[in-house]
Amino acid sequence: ITAYFNGGLRLAIIAAAFTYTISLVATGIAYIKVKNNLIKSLVIPLLPGIGTIVYSASQGGVPRMFIAYIVCVCLAAVYFNKKVTLIYSSIITAILLGLYIINPTSLLGINNGFGEFIPRFGMFVCGSVALYYLTNEGSKHLTEAVNESEKASVLNKNLTEIIRQVNITTESLFENVNKCNDSIKENQQGLTSVTRSIQDISKAVEESAVAVNNVSNYISDSSQLINEAYSISKEVENEFRSTYETILVGAKEADEVMQHLDIMRNSIQSAVSAVTELQEKMDVIGQFLENITNIASQTNLLALNAAIEAARAGESGRGFNVVAEEIRKLADQSSRTAKDIQEITIEAQNTTSNAIEDVQKGNASVEEGFAKIADVMKILGNAKTSIESVNQKLYAEYEMMDKVAERFRNMREHLETLAAASEENSASTQQVLAMTMVQNEAITNTAEMIKKIKELGQTLKDQL
Repeated sequence: ITAYFNGGLRLAIIAAAFTYTISLVATGIAYIKVKNNLIKSLVIPLLPGIGTIVYSASQGGVPRMFIAYIVCVCLAAVYFNKKVTLIYSSIITAILLGLYIINPTSLLGINNGFGEFIPRFGMFVCGSVALYYLTNEGSKHLTEAVNESEKASVLNKNLTEIIRQVNITTESLFENVNKCNDSIKENQQGLTSVTRSIQDISKAVEESAVAVNNVSNYISDSSQLINEAYSISKEVENEFRSTYETILVGAKEADEVMQHLDIMRNSIQSAVSAVTELQEKMDVIGQFLENITNIASQTNLLALNAAIEAARAGESGRGFNVVAEEIRKLADQSSRTAKDIQEITIEAQNTTSNAIEDVQKGNASVEEGFAKIADVMKILGNAKTSIESVNQKLYAEYEMMDKVAERFRNMREHLETLAAASEENSASTQQVLAMTMVQNEAITNTAEMIKKIKELGQTLKDQL
């Protein structure tokens, strides 16, 4: 209508078409299901707001459109969500400022001075701030109203549930009252049986007293047998203790023998090492003697060659011949001496080899003795462990016997108490019989009270 009076029919048609299109799009968005309602709450009022700005710009700037901008802020405030109002106002404010800075004519038309912009923009900002605070307060009141509505709904549900539970309880009360009536009738019928049972109990109490005395005698005999078994176990323990001490002594002796065998094994190993080293030295000596024999043979050959050369020299080589003969004699003597030493060395090597064999046999015997002693130690250890285990079991058996004897003593004391109680119970049966008569009267009174409760329950049910 405003467009019609200000711009004619054509402008009014354009404004109507523009408004209808924006309304149609906003309505379509309203029916779209989205997970984030904040986006929908922003998009729906933004469409007319941005559309109004676009329309104003297309018409060369319409200052009165600032009123439409405030109306669009009111549209955003309808959601009573201060976050939506704040974001929407910030977006429109940023668009208006940017548009005025870029092209003020498209926003205000010809009269686009700063003095024209500030009052309208200030009015828009103040309106937005006022709507923000109104939205904030309205949101609080709306939240309180919703909470109160939810509380009222919960109270209504609770009241309905209470009424339902009362009905259920009333029905259960009727059912239990009927059961109580049946039980009372059964109890009244059972009182006669109880009286007869009390007489039977009196007779049974006398018989149980006799049985208790017999059991007490049996327990006394069993206690004596347990004491005898305890004495025998003590004798077995003493025998095991003596055997255990003997095993400890044997283990100690075997350990000392093992120590001596270890000393012998070390000595034999040292002897084997020494004899082996001696044999190696004898082998070296044999090599030296062989070298000496070779040297003596070569010396003998040289002496023979020297004698031949001296004979060729005649009278002038006679002295050299004498020297060569002496050298040959010394070589023969060295060869014989080396041979004698070699024979002695061979005999010593044979003796050393025999000694090594004997020492190795002795070492093997010592190792075998070591193994035997180790087996003996193992057997003694097993026997020691077995005896310790037997001793532990004997101690456990002593404790069990003590506990059994203690329990027998307690049983005998309890049986004596039970016998005395049986005599008292026999005297109390008459009192119980008198009490059953009183109980019968109490049951009759209870039946009358249950009848009244049933009547009250029916009255409550009728009122509900």
